Amino acid sequence: MPAATSRPAAASSSLQADPSSSSTIVHFKGHINFRARLVLSLLSARPIIITAIRPNALSPGLKDFEASFLRLIEKITNGSKVEISYTGTTVKFLPGTIAGGSVTHDCGTSRGIGYFLEWIAILAPFAKKEMTLTLKGLTSVEGDMGADLLRTVHLPWLAQFLPPATSLASPLELRILKRGHAPLGGGEVFFRCPLLPNVSSAGPAGGGMSGSGGGGGMLRSVNFVNAGKVKRIRGIATAARVSPAMANRMVERARKILNRYVPDLYIFADVYRGDESGKSPGFSLSLLTQSTTSSTHYSESHSTPGAIPEEVAISCVHSLLSSLQTGGCVPPSLQAGTLLMMASSPEDVSRVKVGTLVPGAIQMMRDLESLWGLRFLIRRVEQETQEGAGLPQEEAGEEEEEDSEDDSEDSDDQGVVLKRQSRSRPSAVASMADEFVLSCRGVGVRGHRKAT
Repeated sequence: MPAATSRPAAASSSLQADPSSSSTIVHFKGHINFRARLVLSLLSARPIIITAIRPNALSPGLKDFEASFLRLIEKITNGSKVEISYTGTTVKFLPGTIAGGSVTHDCGTSRGIGYFLEWIAILAPFAKKEMTLTLKGLTSVEGDMGADLLRTVHLPWLAQFLPPATSLASPLELRILKRGHAPLGGGEVFFRCPLLPNVSSAGPAGGGMSGSGGGGGMLRSVNFVNAGKVKRIRGIATAARVSPAMANRMVERARKILNRYVPDLYIFADVYRGDESGKSPGFSLSLLTQSTTSSTHYSESHSTPGAIPEEVAISCVHSLLSSLQTGGCVPPSLQAGTLLMMASSPEDVSRVKVGTLVPGAIQMMRDLESLWGLRFLIRRVEQETQEGAGLPQEEAGEEEEEDSEDDSEDSDDQGVVLKRQSRSRPSAVASMADEFVLSCRGVGVRGHRKAT
């Protein structure tokens, strides 16, 4: 059994009674991890109360996108009850059953579609019926995962926890029907997620790893502690209601920087026209790395008023290298979701290596202890054992001498300076960051699907 970790005294959530009691209301404070706490409440079937939601802000209480997320939760569940105080600073949530089915939801223009789908996708495998969502709104917006990364990063990440594809009744898919850039949006995304197979019919490879009798299946445990080396970089440059040259300029600028690191580089230009291009013009660039062990890191940048394609490309490349510098097998934005999936997996030990722990992941561990009484074993990875991660190392020689002058900095036409590391020490990208191996024993959350 994993050892207990030390917990700060000033935790933002406190348990009022025995974590094993499903009828006890758990109290949280603040708007941090709002979506994750609702998902936790549904998976654990425990009611929660969230208080002090922006009490001192000029507009206290829930934001419109948080209220929209609550409406989406009500659409995909049966029996869920939401009580919001007059000021909007307190929310009481009584979880129901994850029903699934076909749902259409307008996400508005305050946040992107990724804000909603990131956590709803975690609930989808546990539903009673196969969940098919049609979400309308912004497909590309700063601060939320774009539709391209949802398809190329988030879905493969989710598939790692699902049973093998051969035991699933339908594929896990996401299709971008329309692009929608800020501020008016107009985008549309279709998402489908298969159900966890029944224990009685799945067998050892289909999710029936523990327990007996009929009922919904479970996720599978993971052992993801080897980040490997980056072997390829892929990207998508999108443009809607602007000249196709905008996408080509982003591709050209990003390739100019990244070609010196990895030869296997391909960035696809995707231009939308007509009704599929949404209501506002814009362009964006998404990049992701794939390692020899299937770990990924990603970044994306979106156009703003007055921005030029080269600036967007350079910003995206900087973010990608910064994400690689954090190390680990999962990108920082997926740490909290990874911890939740590990906790929901069968009663077996799951392990994953992460880079610098982000506040969302730390809060997730506290919330899991409050709701499920679950603690993680955290072990720091020694620096001398981290030499395998990051970009591949190049041979020193004449090529290094030729590039030594421009290795210190690379300036573009707009005066943006990119400082990059010497080619003789590319492995320092991973060695500079602290890395941790997190492990826990899952609680074995089962899907709501009934055995036939």
